[in-house]
Amino acid sequence: MSVYHGTKFGFVQSAVYDQMGVSLAGRLANASDINLCDAYSIGESNGVIVGRGVALSAISGVKKPGINDKEVKLPTTSSVLADFAGVLVRTDTGRTDADGNNYMGYQEVGTVLRSARVGGRIWVKAYDAITTGGNIYWIIANRVDADQEIGGFAGSAITGTVGGVSVTDTVQLTNVKVVAGAAAGELALIELLG
Repeated sequence: MSVYHGTKFGFVQSAVYDQMGVSLAGRLANASDINLCDAYSIGESNGVIVGRGVALSAISGVKKPGINDKEVKLPTTSSVLADFAGVLVRTDTGRTDADGNNYMGYQEVGTVLRSARVGGRIWVKAYDAITTGGNIYWIIANRVDADQEIGGFAGSAITGTVGGVSVTDTVQLTNVKVVAGAAAGELALIELLG
């Protein structure tokens, strides 16, 4: 395997741009003091894929309340808007699973861009088309379509009938703004408004 080192006596980087391009799911859009992130233990036994929306839950039996007493988990079918805690950030400490997904493992410390703080901008994968300036929905279940990624994001409400019962697999996020929309499977830039 060879590594490209550029042209001999030349430059490795041939172009410089003043704006960042599209990044990876879970990456903060830019380095900024406004990105207020918090660290939490991952409470899901299979870990959580970065760029997914998470909910906070209390850890029982902590020795000092207020210190390491919360963990993040994926939403459940009963999750509501108030449960949305933010988005798991892609950091250099993450792992990669067999499918190439970057994730944080069980009981590891994950960084979360919080929705209840000042906020910030982060890249997320669009389950379906997300429109710039439009609504965004947090996927809390995959009853309508098994391909829905729990904790992911959609540009429209996902509803359907399962076993003769009407279900809604999404929660509309009113404290999140779509800065740059995306087609299904692409990356959208969202801003958590705090």
